[in-house]
Amino acid sequence: MINLVKEFLLPKIKLFFFSIILLIILCLPAFGATTYDFTGVTNPSSSHIAYGYEIDVTADPTSNTIPATEISTAEYQGIETSDTSYAVFPDPGAGDDCAIRCKIKVNETPANVGMIYAEWKGNQGSTYPLRFLIWNYNSSAYELLEQANVGTTDVTLSNTKVSNCANYIDGSGYITLLAYEANSQNSARSTMSINYVKVIISLQSDLTLNAADISFSNDDPPPGGEITISATIHNNGDDYSTLYQNWDDTVGALASASY
Repeated sequence: MINLVKEFLLPKIKLFFFSIILLIILCLPAFGATTYDFTGVTNPSSSHIAYGYEIDVTADPTSNTIPATEISTAEYQGIETSDTSYAVFPDPGAGDDCAIRCKIKVNETPANVGMIYAEWKGNQGSTYPLRFLIWNYNSSAYELLEQANVGTTDVTLSNTKVSNCANYIDGSGYITLLAYEANSQNSARSTMSINYVKVIISLQSDLTLNAADISFSNDDPPPGGEITISATIHNNGDDYSTLYQNWDDTVGALASASY
């Protein structure tokens, strides 16, 4: 009985736990990330769209339609990369706030998105609070990504959404971002210089292990034999990778691997 367990059951137990570990370790790098920015965008834009130049609010806007004037081609060029060029919005005068609203179109299916990273980089003519927001299409309200006091030196505001990501993408694939000067001193305003805006999208992984995803070259390996395990790693709706590993039972380790 002891020999039976050692010769036949033990190899299968090793293979079972190995396949579980293999799936978890190799699943994470299988899915990548896509960066969306304003590179190559011109006015009028049919893809990513940015609007300026000012809003008149005392709190976060309750709609995602302001400001409503599309920026110029030259201003798109100012925000397409993180470099020394800028889109510069003029001082709007007392009672108003410089603002940029960005609608960034992504290609991923909303239900498959596992992470949204949003970033705004720029500066202001004077040091005032600046709020960076993302629109939640489910609650029909902006949510704060980051707020900071921004002056004449470039500051990067950013944050990441990792749950209910589909709530931040509309039916046409747009994510809406808003950055605006949130200064409570209505008599004092400043310019806004935007250097770069981007969104990074990553897909969520599917960690479900089904029997059909794991196969063995030999379901009844002999003692001291070699067996090939095939494990298929999935990402929701996008891609898969198949890994082949050879297990050498004589040494209790991998003999070879191919990808």
